[in-house]
Amino acid sequence: MKNRLLFLWISILFGTFLFGQEKLKVTYEEVSDLEVLRELGIEISGRTFHLIVANEESDYSSIEKINNSQNLSGNRIIDLPKSAIYKNTKELFSLQSDKIGNENYLVQDSLTQFNWELTREAKTILGFPVRKAMTTNKNAMVTAWFSPQLKFNTGPDQFWGLPGLILEIESRVNVDDKESVRAFIAVEVEVISDSQKLRPSNGKLISKEKFNEKVKVYREKRDEMYSGGVDKD
Repeated sequence: MKNRLLFLWISILFGTFLFGQEKLKVTYEEVSDLEVLRELGIEISGRTFHLIVANEESDYSSIEKINNSQNLSGNRIIDLPKSAIYKNTKELFSLQSDKIGNENYLVQDSLTQFNWELTREAKTILGFPVRKAMTTNKNAMVTAWFSPQLKFNTGPDQFWGLPGLILEIESRVNVDDKESVRAFIAVEVEVISDSQKLRPSNGKLISKEKFNEKVKVYREKRDEMYSGGVDKD
């Protein structure tokens, strides 16, 4: 335990790990409050994510967990599918695992460029001093809390581009006076020893544009088949 803490503080001071197998692992809890779904008697089950960081590379993926909490609201609780995203902030691209039918793909896309506005607001998360930054993402107002001591310019989900690791982020959307909030909050930061490469390889590499085209063709064929329109080869 003492060695882990030592490695963690070395990484904070120097902004990188001294050993190739040392990586930073951050555990995030997802919190969602979607008013539109809540009015329909539906709640989204919160997920847990791991962000593994090694210099300019990061891998963010949801993990399986057993939900033993009781449903006291009476609403129907649904589980969102597993998701994973690899980001490379040096080469400015991401890879996301997806599939069409039984074929696995790695969908490559450019990283979203966020126009962050840094503020003077500060607080502490897990013992790390963090600063507040804000931006917009499509029609969402985004608030991030990042730690300048953790010198990695990445964070949960698609977010990145701040001078420090994002430990908490919240997206807030208001449509037709109905508010939806989605947040990722760090609950643990640790150093792990792992020789596995972060960049995924379990799928056919494809651009996002070509993947979307394949999805469109696949859905058209599927709809045609289910509608009874396919009666010959």
